[in-house]
Amino acid sequence: MDNRAIVKVATLPLYWHELSYLSEDEKAALGLVSLAANEVNVLTRLNLLQLREVVDDTIVDQGYWIQRSVILRIWSAKLYEFKIFIDNLCSGKTKCASKAVIDLAAKAQKAFTGAEKHSGYEIARESRNEITNHYELNPLRKNIKHLDPKSDVSICLHDIRCNSFSRLGEAVGLVGLLLRKTSSTNDVAEKAAAFESWLDWNLLASDWIDGVELDFYEEFVFKHFPDRSAIEKAYYVDPRLVGEPTKDLIPMFLRGQDK
Repeated sequence: MDNRAIVKVATLPLYWHELSYLSEDEKAALGLVSLAANEVNVLTRLNLLQLREVVDDTIVDQGYWIQRSVILRIWSAKLYEFKIFIDNLCSGKTKCASKAVIDLAAKAQKAFTGAEKHSGYEIARESRNEITNHYELNPLRKNIKHLDPKSDVSICLHDIRCNSFSRLGEAVGLVGLLLRKTSSTNDVAEKAAAFESWLDWNLLASDWIDGVELDFYEEFVFKHFPDRSAIEKAYYVDPRLVGEPTKDLIPMFLRGQDK
C-alpha cells in the first residue's frame, strides 16, 4: 500500500426506488441539478490543476494559456446554462408541476443576484453565446476590429495532432472578445484584469450552484431520511489520480500516441 494515495469519501447510501415519494418533475429536477453540479465540480478541479506561472511569452506559455482558457470557457458556459435553467423555471418557460421545485428555483434566482452584478458576468454570458455553446461569425467580425495588427497568430504543429494549437483561434475568439468588452483597444493589463474577473465570476457562480444543490438535496432527500448518515471510507488509489493545486498540473503534451 506504500505506493498508494489515501482518499477519504463520505457516502450517503441511496437507491432509486427509495425516491418513489417524489413526483416525476421533482425527480427530473433533482437529477438535473445533480448533473450540473457534477459537471461544475469536474471543471473546477481541472481549472485548479492547471494553475502555473507564465514566465514569458514562449510558445509553451501560449499553449498553456489556450488550454486554460478552453477549460475556463466550458466551465463558464455550464454555469451560465444552469442559470438559464433556473430562470426558465421561474418564468414558466420550463413547465413544472412541482411547487417545491419552483420555490427552490426562486430562492436560487434570488441568491444569484450578486453573481449577476459581478463584472465577470458579461464575459461569461458573451463567451457562452459567441465562442463556446454557439459558433457564429458576426461576433468574431466584431472581435477582429480590436486586435493589434502585430498580434502573434502563429500555428503550432506537432506530430501528435492533439498537441497542436493555433494562436489565431484564441486571438480572434477570446482575446478579441476580452478587448471588445474593455475600454481599451489593446491594453494587456486591462485584458488580464478582464480574464481574472471572469475567473472570479466562475468561482462565485460555482459556490452558488453548490448551495442550490444542497437546497435540493435537503428538500427532496435529506429530510426524508433523518436517521440516515453518510459513511466515511478510506480508499487506496493510484497516486496519479490525486493532485494538489499549484503542485500538480494537467499535462499539455502527450507522448506515445499515434494521433
